[in-house]
Amino acid sequence: MYPQRVLTSSRKVDECKPLASGNIVAAGSFFYDGDVSGATATFGNVALSNAGRADAVVWKTGASGSTLWAVSGGGTEHDGLYGVAVVGRCRLT
Repeated sequence: MYPQRVLTSSRKVDECKPLASGNIVAAGSFFYDGDVSGATATFGNVALSNAGRADAVVWKTGASGSTLWAVSGGGTEHDGLYGVAVVGRCRLT
């Protein structure tokens, strides 16, 4: 099982939701020391570039932990997601 809260130098997971399939949907943010915009964070085989100091990210992993997809969004300042609800489709908070 993945931890509910993970913090690394560039990625922060605020909430994970396990799915009946064994997959997991996670919501959080990614950022860089020095607030560098245009830098890239890698989520498995998906590379995402940030638009500002921190960007929101949602990603889905398979039961084995491999990344199935990841998407990000944000502006020039601090953006993030602090929760995710899965009811048929993802609902972000």
